[in-house]
Amino acid sequence: AGGTAIVYRGQDMLLNRIAELGLEAEEALMRLLGKETATREMKMAAVTLLREIGSAAPAELYVSWQAARGEEEDELADNALDSLDSMGEKAVAAMRAALPDATPDGQEALLTLLCDYPGDEAVFETAMRLFRQRRDRAAVMADCLRKLGDERALPALQAMAASEETPYLDYIELRNAIEALGGDAPEREFDAEDPAYEAMRNMQ
Repeated sequence: AGGTAIVYRGQDMLLNRIAELGLEAEEALMRLLGKETATREMKMAAVTLLREIGSAAPAELYVSWQAARGEEEDELADNALDSLDSMGEKAVAAMRAALPDATPDGQEALLTLLCDYPGDEAVFETAMRLFRQRRDRAAVMADCLRKLGDERALPALQAMAASEETPYLDYIELRNAIEALGGDAPEREFDAEDPAYEAMRNMQ
């Protein structure tokens, strides 16, 4: 197994040495993730190192972190999400299994990856439900529906794009999704009351 270009300071020099061992270090890094006394910084480093050495061993652990997400920022879960992304199809089954019982934020996080693997009805239904329920996340969910490529999403996407309550930046993502699915996006007029639209107009 190859090494890594990542360099850690001070107490983390040990982790740098572990990384040089490649997959031989997988077990030690997994133990570190399960250690209650390990600091968040150490766990962040372990997640990164496991990704660098190409380990899929922590897939179920990382999925559980996504499923339990709350509204607050979670850098550790974000880092783990990057690792799940790098694992590709190896992590798909665990993510699909966790999707129904995940928190709304957890479902959104899982969908950002699961929508790269279209064809699962439960994934589509969850994406549609969150799209309708989480209007403040319209842009993210529209992109998920775009990736799923299912034309059944078009009426909901078009209705939200047409709504006067939909701001300019969300409209752009909705329009992209609608057009990617082969539909026609409704025309909208925006004015200076929408700060994003005004900023974009001034840049032109």
